[in-house]
Amino acid sequence: MDTVTPSAETAPAASAANPSPNVQSNPATVNLGKVKAKDAKKLKKGKAGKLTNKLSQAAGQIQGTPENAVPLYITYEVKPRKKPKKKNKVNFMGLKIDRKKFKSSMKDKGINPTFL
Repeated sequence: MDTVTPSAETAPAASAANPSPNVQSNPATVNLGKVKAKDAKKLKKGKAGKLTNKLSQAAGQIQGTPENAVPLYITYEVKPRKKPKKKNKVNFMGLKIDRKKFKSSMKDKGINPTFL
């Protein structure tokens, strides 16, 4: 039994016409560093902002054609709050008062409510 190896001329032409796409094994990762919670929220919703601009610049630097789309991993760390979040109900002289209503009523009376 003779085994014949196919030469380049007898090999199927389909593999030469459609070369396999050059796929990147490791997906691209963009690290945005520490960001504010508000900016991170805008980025998640897809709204324009600082992080969206940073991300578009980073994505523009990544080599790739539309046929060879590369997944893009975005990493960031949300900065912790410097001050605790203000509560809506405030204990003022032994009474629980709605902070926003109290603040607006003080403004109406001409008092500057900066302590609330």
